[in-house]
Amino acid sequence: MELVSNASPFGGVLTSSNTSGNASGGMGLLVESEYAGRFTYGERIVLAVAMSIIAVVGSVGNGLVILSVALSRKLRTATNVYVVSLSTTDLLTCLCLPWHVLGAVSIDGWPIGMWICSAFGGLTIIFVGSSIITLAFIAVNRLFLITQPSTRYRTLYTRKMLLVTTLVAWLLPFVTVTLPPLLGVGKLGYDEKYLRCGPVQTSGGPLSNPYDMIVSAVLYPIPMLVIVVSYVKIFLYIKHHTKTILTPNIAPSDHSSSSYPKSPTANNNGTPHPGTLSPVNSTRRRLSRRQVEITKNLFYVVCAFVLCLTPYSVGLMIPAADHFTPYAGVILLLNSCVNPVIYAAKHPYFRTVFVCIVTLKFSKIPEPSSFLRYALSRDDFSK
Repeated sequence: MELVSNASPFGGVLTSSNTSGNASGGMGLLVESEYAGRFTYGERIVLAVAMSIIAVVGSVGNGLVILSVALSRKLRTATNVYVVSLSTTDLLTCLCLPWHVLGAVSIDGWPIGMWICSAFGGLTIIFVGSSIITLAFIAVNRLFLITQPSTRYRTLYTRKMLLVTTLVAWLLPFVTVTLPPLLGVGKLGYDEKYLRCGPVQTSGGPLSNPYDMIVSAVLYPIPMLVIVVSYVKIFLYIKHHTKTILTPNIAPSDHSSSSYPKSPTANNNGTPHPGTLSPVNSTRRRLSRRQVEITKNLFYVVCAFVLCLTPYSVGLMIPAADHFTPYAGVILLLNSCVNPVIYAAKHPYFRTVFVCIVTLKFSKIPEPSSFLRYALSRDDFSK
């Protein structure tokens, strides 16, 4: 029997591979795994049930977020491009969980083709990594939206820019996870010790540890640093402009730059023409209560991710907590279903559209999309 182990902070994976052979002088006796009995069947069932619940709730919730943006033009903002991307990665993570459930309840190792475990283990890491990078792009987006003039924001966040950054959020994790194994640095497989699919240290391979180091270094520290710096700058900017924020005469909008400010030409008395924005009014528009609330809500999403990630990260550094690593991995996966709950509880526009969809009152969805208007005209969704 050959046993190797490894650690990775993504996808709830600490990995090992176990190759069983014949013993007792070739008598054909199967050597029992060192990890047999490490978890009782009851513990395996608890893990499986928890992941199953996350899969169902996360699939429904994230599907609801994506459908809401598809049906309401009011939700089609630059920021929500990233929100939809984030919901898509969370949805796909949830769709991968049934395979992790299979690994949790299997007593004799991975029961079917190992390529399936390798594929879905790798995909899970890709989706989690994409979520982190997307959260970083959201933080930068809110930083520019809050602190920069609307003209500069609109110039930067064009459709091309949104497309490129979204592709980066997906392609960077994909390359980071798939390229090293193709170059002989590590591999993916079943982790018998922690009941997960993911990175596996190659037997006798000196480059297997760098695989986890590469994945961890690319997908975690830099995005988290961007997130922290962005929200700290937003906080300091808002704190400095508190009096402006508290001005109640700003019309709520999920996109502060929904119209370009006109040139501040003035009347003979030096006051701006009606319909123009003075520098003070421009600042007020950027720092409207609605924008601040939306930024806070997206910060809650970041906080939820950090809270879900922390137990697993801490567990990696405490050998005594080794047995609880699978549970910490489940907490990490829990993040895939909490974001829709935050949107429903804190975001007024998402909450309104959620209620309309759940109650099948599609005709009451604000600013319906062209598809929804067409469907309503045919009475397909009328209620």
